[in-house]
Amino acid sequence: MATPIVTGAVALLKQKYPDWSPDEIKMALRNTAVNIGGNVNVQGYGRIDILEAVRLEGKPVVAEISEIINKESGLIDIIGTASGDNFESYSLYYGEEENPASEVLITSSTNPITEGVLFSDFDTSLLTGGIHYLILIVYHSNDEDSSRDEIPFLVDNLKIESVGNNFNYISNQAEVKGRISLSTYDSYKVEYRADPSTEWQEICYSESPLASSILCTIDVSTLDNGVYDFRLLVNQGANQILGEPLEVIVINELLEGWPQEIGGFPRDEMNLGNDGSYKKILVPFGATCGSGYCKGNAIHVFDYNGSSIVLKELSDGINSNKLPYLKRFSMYRDIEENKDYIVIPNLNPFLNNNPKGLVDFSGNYYKKWSGEYSGGSFVVIDDNFFSMGLRDNIAIYGIDKEGNNLPNFPIEIIPENGKEIYPLSDSVFMIEKNDGSKFIGVVYAIYENAREGWWPPFMKNVSYHLNIYSIDGSLITKKKFFEDNLREIGNLGLEFAVADLNGDDNQEIVIVTGIRDWNVYDEDVYNINAYQTNSYILDINGNILSEPYSIKGFLITKLAIGRLNNENLSIIISLSDTFPTTYQGNKLVAFDYSGNLKFDVNVQDYNELINGLAIGDIDSDGQSEIIINYRPRFYDGEPSGFMIYNGNGVIENKIIIPTQGEADDYYGLNPIITDLNGDGKLEIIQQSWFIDEKGDKARIYVLNLEQSDADSKLDWPQFQHDPQHTGCYDCDGGNRTPGPMRPQSKIVNNEDFDVTGRMVLWLRMRDGGGVIINSTEVFDEEITVPANGLIKLDVGRDSLGNQVFDGWNNVDVVSFGLLGPIEVYVSFEVDGELFEDSWEFEIV
Repeated sequence: MATPIVTGAVALLKQKYPDWSPDEIKMALRNTAVNIGGNVNVQGYGRIDILEAVRLEGKPVVAEISEIINKESGLIDIIGTASGDNFESYSLYYGEEENPASEVLITSSTNPITEGVLFSDFDTSLLTGGIHYLILIVYHSNDEDSSRDEIPFLVDNLKIESVGNNFNYISNQAEVKGRISLSTYDSYKVEYRADPSTEWQEICYSESPLASSILCTIDVSTLDNGVYDFRLLVNQGANQILGEPLEVIVINELLEGWPQEIGGFPRDEMNLGNDGSYKKILVPFGATCGSGYCKGNAIHVFDYNGSSIVLKELSDGINSNKLPYLKRFSMYRDIEENKDYIVIPNLNPFLNNNPKGLVDFSGNYYKKWSGEYSGGSFVVIDDNFFSMGLRDNIAIYGIDKEGNNLPNFPIEIIPENGKEIYPLSDSVFMIEKNDGSKFIGVVYAIYENAREGWWPPFMKNVSYHLNIYSIDGSLITKKKFFEDNLREIGNLGLEFAVADLNGDDNQEIVIVTGIRDWNVYDEDVYNINAYQTNSYILDINGNILSEPYSIKGFLITKLAIGRLNNENLSIIISLSDTFPTTYQGNKLVAFDYSGNLKFDVNVQDYNELINGLAIGDIDSDGQSEIIINYRPRFYDGEPSGFMIYNGNGVIENKIIIPTQGEADDYYGLNPIITDLNGDGKLEIIQQSWFIDEKGDKARIYVLNLEQSDADSKLDWPQFQHDPQHTGCYDCDGGNRTPGPMRPQSKIVNNEDFDVTGRMVLWLRMRDGGGVIINSTEVFDEEITVPANGLIKLDVGRDSLGNQVFDGWNNVDVVSFGLLGPIEVYVSFEVDGELFEDSWEFEIV
C-alpha cells in the first residue's frame, strides 16, 4: 500500500510546485515526515505528512549520502550531495553503533557539493567494528528548513576471511586467513568458542605486524567435532578492537581438500571409477547450476584431493554432443587396460538419437552407440549391457559392447487381462549359478488402477512378479511372490539383492517390499495396519524359500548383505518410521536366511533418520561393522553424520557432521567405503543435499577412518566391488569387479611428525646370477614425508598433494638402453637406517 500513497503525495507536490526537481520533492516528503520512534533502518524517515509538505515555502535544500568508497581499507571517502537554491552550509557527523546516543562531528563546510566528496579519508580505524551511521545535515538559508540524510555503514577493519580452504570446514592443521586494516596496532590474536555460553579461548597470538593474508596456522586436533565461532581481536594501546565472528566447522576425520560443493540438487548415487592409475569419484549433475536449480547434464569427476573436472560434452574426435540426462550410471572395466569407462544410458524413451555409449573420464568415446533403445542405468555382465525401460509396457534391453541389440532383445513384458504394469525397481539384476552361467532378473507389479491420475499408482487386484531370463533372452521362469485382491495398496519401497545366504553354493534372491494400505490410511493415518514391510527369499528358479521378516508400522528404506560376527551372510535392512511409530524412531534390523533375528534396534534419537547403509570391517578387528548415515528429521540446523554398529546391533561410534545451513540431507544416498587416496587407509565418501537460505547444493565429504585398507574387508554396498550395479553380492560380473587398483608405490610415514631422509631411485639390470650388469640413477635427493602421510613414487606427490619430485611418469626406460628384465629399486635412508624395496618388470 505504500507505493500508491507516496505516488499520490508526489503528484500533489508536483502540481503545487511544478519547478521542483525530484530530489527537492523527496526532501520535502522526508523533512516533513512524522517520526514514529524507530531508527532509519526500521521506519525510514517516518510517516508521510502531505499537509505539512504542501505548506513548505521555498525549495528545500538537498542532503544525500550516496556512496561509501573502500569501506574495508580503513580510510573511506564519503560521497554525496549538499546543495540547493537556498543552500547555506552542511555538517557531516557519525554515530557509533546502530542506535547512536550522540553524533560526533566529522566536518562542516559552506561549499555546496553535488555528487562529490563530502569528506575524504575518514579513518574508520577510530571506530569499533560493526554497524555505525553517517548523518548529513544541510542547512537552509532561512535557518529553519534544513534537510537530513543518514545511512548505516559497516566498519570492517578486522576480518577473518577463511579458516582452511574448504568452506571453513577444517581438521588437524589449518591456516587462518584474514586482514587488519589498521595503520598501527600492538598485537593481535585469534580466539574461538564452542557456543555463546562458553568463554573465548585464545588459539594463536602475534605481536608482529601482519605481513600476508595468513594470520596464523592452528591445530584443532584436540577439539571435538562441532560448530565454533572464530574471531580476530587487536590490541591498540589501551583499546581492544573486535572483529565479527566467523562460523567454522571442525570435523577431525575430514580428509584434506574436502568437502567439495556443486550448485543445485543431487541427481543420484555417486560411483567409483579407475582411470588406470587412481580411483575417481564420479557424480551425475547439472551442467549449469545456480542457486537452487540446475539445467543441462554433466558428470563431475573428482580426484582424491578434491580437484575435479566437469564433463558436459562427449566427443568422438569429430563431433561433440551434449551429455544426455543422467542419473545413476554404471562402469565398464576394460580388463586388459585395467581401466574403467562410464556407461552413458539413454533415459529418454522418445529421444533415441541421444548420445550414448562408453566414454572415458575426459568425455571421449571409447564405444559410441546408435541403437534405438532406452532405459535406466545398465547392469554390466561380461561385455554385455542390460537395462529396463518403461513405455506402455516394461521393456528389457540387452546390447553388446558395440551397441548392437543382443539376439531376442528387447524383451517386452505385457500384462494380461487388460491390467497395467508397474516396475518395482528401476533396473534389472544379475544372478549367477555355481556353474558360472549368468541370468538377469526383473521385478514388477501387475494391477488394476484404483484411482486415475496418480503416479505411483493406487493398485488393486495386484500381484508382484519375478521374471528370470538367460543372457540370450530366453524366459527361464516367471513367478508370482505376492498377491492382494482385497485392498488398494501403494508401493512404498522395494529393495533386492542376490547372494548365497545359506552357504549351499547356490544363490538366493532377497526381496523386501514396503506397502501402504490406502483404505486404512484414508480412514486413519495413525493406524499401524496402514503400513507394512515384508521380506521374501527366493531360489534362482523363483520359488519362495522363506518369508523371514515382516513388520507393521515401518517401511523399508535400505537393504545390505554382510557377514556379521564371522557367521553366514546376514540380511541387514533399515526401516523408516511412520505416523503411528514416529517417536520410536527409525529401525535397523539384521536376520538370517531362516528368519532368525540377529538384532532389532531403533536409533537412539528419533530425530535422526537413516539414509543409507554400508557394511565392512572399518576398525580392523576382523569383524564387519554396519555404517549408517543419518540426517535430522527437521531442517533446523542439527547435524548429520554416521553411526557405526557392531554385528550385535550395538552402536560403537558416532561421527558427527555439523552443517552450515538448515541441513545436510543424505537423501537416500549410500556411503561408499574405500581407500580413495592410495594411502593404505579407508575413507568414507558421502554425498549430501546441502540446504541453506541461498538454495540447494550438493556437498561431497571424504572422511579418513585411519584404518588399514583391504578389499576383502568391505561387504556393501555392492557397487564398491560391483560398479556395474548387478545387485549381486558374490557374483564376479564376468570378472569385471574393480579388485585392487594398480599397486601403489609409496613411502609411508606412520609417525606423528615429518620424517626427512635421502631417497634414491634406480633402474637396474641383473644377469642370470643376480649380479647388476647395468644401472641408471633416476633420482637422488633429500625429501620429507609428512606426518601420518606418504610419498607416492609413481607421481612424486605427497599425501597433502605437494609435488616432491617428477616421479616415474616421464621416465623413458627405453632411452636408457635397458631391454629385458628390469629392476626398479628405491631406498630411503633416515638417520643411518636404510629402508629399501624393488620391483621387476620386462621390456621387450
